[in-house]
Amino acid sequence: MKKRVLIPLLLFVFSVAFSGIVVGTSNESFLTLCSNGTVEEIREAIENGADVNYVDEDGLVTPLLMAISSNDNPEVIKLLIDEGADVNYANQEGITPLMFATRYRDSEVIEMLVNAGAEVNYTNKHGMTAFMFAFKYNDYQVVKTLLNLGARVNVTNNKGWTPLLLAARYSTGRVVELLLEHGADINYINKEELTPLNVAAAFNPDPEVLKTLMENGAKYEQGLNPLMMAAKYNDNPEIIKALVSKGAKLNIENNEGLTPLMMASAYNKGRVIKTLVDLGAEVNYINKKGFNPLVAALIGKNEAAIPVLVDCGVNINYENKDGVTPLLVALETRCRSGIIKTLIENGARVNYVNKYGFTPLLYALKKGSGFEVIRTLVENGADVNYKARDGWTPLLIALAKDFDIEIMRLLLEYGAEVNYKNPDGITALMVGAAYTRDPEVIELLLDFGADTAIKNDNGKTAYDYALYNNHLKDSMVLQRLKP
Repeated sequence: MKKRVLIPLLLFVFSVAFSGIVVGTSNESFLTLCSNGTVEEIREAIENGADVNYVDEDGLVTPLLMAISSNDNPEVIKLLIDEGADVNYANQEGITPLMFATRYRDSEVIEMLVNAGAEVNYTNKHGMTAFMFAFKYNDYQVVKTLLNLGARVNVTNNKGWTPLLLAARYSTGRVVELLLEHGADINYINKEELTPLNVAAAFNPDPEVLKTLMENGAKYEQGLNPLMMAAKYNDNPEIIKALVSKGAKLNIENNEGLTPLMMASAYNKGRVIKTLVDLGAEVNYINKKGFNPLVAALIGKNEAAIPVLVDCGVNINYENKDGVTPLLVALETRCRSGIIKTLIENGARVNYVNKYGFTPLLYALKKGSGFEVIRTLVENGADVNYKARDGWTPLLIALAKDFDIEIMRLLLEYGAEVNYKNPDGITALMVGAAYTRDPEVIELLLDFGADTAIKNDNGKTAYDYALYNNHLKDSMVLQRLKP
């Protein structure tokens, strides 16, 4: 939230403050002066008519906001306040001087603003208070000062985030403990089922935050599962260890059938995967959907997880009840060729035949995989002449689907039998003559020795099929097809 709110203003501030260009009215020049001028210069400008409450044309910047963000001298801020600057002005993004001060200044400026009438608990259009802005920038003293000045500790913004949720996301254990001492609700749960504990588990790399929450009574069972969240989002293994040490279960499934290890395999880094396995997560756990952590990694296209899981003992050639292996999953989900290669290099059998008689190459062709994937399979030893149960080979399938000519060329260069006849007597040339839209495919088959005289079980030649193909009937290649 904070970054989204501040970025437009920051862009303006830096473009003006550091460009060295002053244009337009004296009030526009005054904005720049407030970012880097001295007390004397700014006082002189005010005496000459500069407006301390001038707002730029975008409604984002005032002299006070500029001074807070960019001027190192707090006396400049004091001068502007003394001269009547509005300490509660909220710009178009809903940012007040006090909110800006929590980002850029120390407790001295914050106290100066509050003593001048700044509303500590003002809520902007996003539901944010100045206190909520303090946590991302992790200044313990600023948080403490705002609490002492009356900041509400259990206020919620428009997305249901409280100060403690924000602290759990961004801050240290010391800041979290300070909030708890002031009555922050440790087991608050928002509409997204986020709690301080699962937010810390997911997004804060500091294990002290997590430990502080657990030691102060945070309920593990409330909201989204903290270990699931950590496994998906947090790449610090110490977070995983801290949760497991407090009894987090490693081999449970969420509503989607995923275990913590599957979450990590799909989304996280190798060190988190290894930590989970070392702590007892079952690397070959099969969930209710019939897949293992390696399949989760492939669905998440997390290539780096593959060798880690293999080193941990995952069954890379596991076949589920539907006859699907991890390599077939990679093809089904259209993983890039690099992932296919990684699987093969780590032991996936490129000519494994599943219960339905499919090899990965046949499967890839039936699913319409691209050239790079087909080439990866073929270059790594895929059998280009393997016959499916219906007698069709990779070349016949590629021709029937009218694939790119380069795929046919690849199969032929790696030894595809150009004159093989399937159980119905069909050859590659016949299939090409019937289905291709590119006469060059026929030229290619003929150049590799396709026999025009072969007849199928119905007594037809490739020429007979070509006569009914509108893409070939007017081409020069038709004459070459005559037996």
